[in-house]
Amino acid sequence: MDALSASLARLPTGKDAQSKRRRIAYFKEVDNNGNGICSLAEIDHACRNKWNIDMAAQAINRAFHAARDMSPPVQDFSDDYIDFSEFRIFLVFLQHYHELHTLFLQLDASGDGRLGVDEFVQAAPLLQSWGVVIEDPVASFRHMDADGGGMVLFDEFAHWALHQGVGTADDERAEALKLLALAKANLASKGLEDMQRAKFSVEEGIQGQGALGKADVGRLLLRGALDACPGMLVVGVHQATGLRIADKTTSDPYAVLSYGDAEQQSKTIKRNLNPIWNETLRFADPGTTLEINIFDYDVQSSDDFLGRVVVDVETLKAGNGHRQRLALVGEGAQGTIDVSFSWQDKRSGARRGYQAK
Repeated sequence: MDALSASLARLPTGKDAQSKRRRIAYFKEVDNNGNGICSLAEIDHACRNKWNIDMAAQAINRAFHAARDMSPPVQDFSDDYIDFSEFRIFLVFLQHYHELHTLFLQLDASGDGRLGVDEFVQAAPLLQSWGVVIEDPVASFRHMDADGGGMVLFDEFAHWALHQGVGTADDERAEALKLLALAKANLASKGLEDMQRAKFSVEEGIQGQGALGKADVGRLLLRGALDACPGMLVVGVHQATGLRIADKTTSDPYAVLSYGDAEQQSKTIKRNLNPIWNETLRFADPGTTLEINIFDYDVQSSDDFLGRVVVDVETLKAGNGHRQRLALVGEGAQGTIDVSFSWQDKRSGARRGYQAK
């Protein structure tokens, strides 16, 4: 395994508590100003200068745009950024698009960054060795070349390869790649009218935030993902009581909520063992358990674990929406957290509550 592949393999993409703590540390390295969002320029800088991931700009760009469009923007201005709720899926996509770009380079015999029909036809045996069944290479090429320009760029190849099952799809990646496959094509080079995607240049986009533009069409991808879900889980994170001391005399607690393949993070309450958040977080419902982890924020070291609660899907749907006080569990945990849950039907808009017991 080369150094780049090793660095990518170390990315904290898992859903276990240790991976979550490491992922928070990675996010803090990108979000230097602490505003909770990261631009493409900041992500690119972190990849190359902090994580030892000096990979192709096209792959970083595609991973960023795919992850950015998976959730609604946290603010009206943040369509051009990713936040913590999208960060895990970005790391998964980073691994995925690096693999596809490595394969793309093997097909690109001329080394000009694009594939002609002759190159693709000649590479058919190699594609078959990856498990891709190609009955008519010319027809497959034309399918990729949606604008009929006679050349296929990396983003077009990556979209085609995703639907052919090319690349690693272990348990940790499978759910994220399924969402990506359900979404609109993650392309940089096609017009909105034809592809229902924004016109982002894979080279210009890496230069900074200004090159990204306003991506209203990004919500189309989220809409596609939500269409596969029966409704929306609405979680009220109210307060915690009696948390343990992690920093000499106090703690700086925040909550990380994990549901399906999505994560969201509450604000950090400084120097308080009884923090009051009163935040409402929403998730497209995949019908899985909800896990809430409480951490103590540390500036110069890994954040400390303060406790967690896990609520299974049957329990989520069984209650009446009232505020509930749940005991925190896990190594060194103490105290409780007050939460509430409600279910919003996507089609009718009807909303009903459910509580954890």
